[in-house]
Amino acid sequence: MMEFGTVLSIKRLDKKQTHEELVKGIRLLVAAEYEAVHMYEQILGATDNAYAKAVIQGIINEEKVQAGQFLELLMELQPGEEAFYAKSAKEISVFIS
Repeated sequence: MMEFGTVLSIKRLDKKQTHEELVKGIRLLVAAEYEAVHMYEQILGATDNAYAKAVIQGIINEEKVQAGQFLELLMELQPGEEAFYAKSAKEISVFIS
């Protein structure tokens, strides 16, 4: 499993984060949410317990919502970030046309 680090590893605890450190931290949080989704999906696929599957699927959905919230925050903190996503979406559209 990949290790992304922690938000606290990018700054000292005795001072405020710079804007750049905050942006890096938000990117780590997005990655962490998707890492959690991946782990939960592995557990989901490894059980036949209906109750556990329902609970885990609910948690997966929450993690995806949180990833989206962090992405929204990232786009707010980094104007122009959204342009990179739009460009990449446009680039891959050639594969489906």
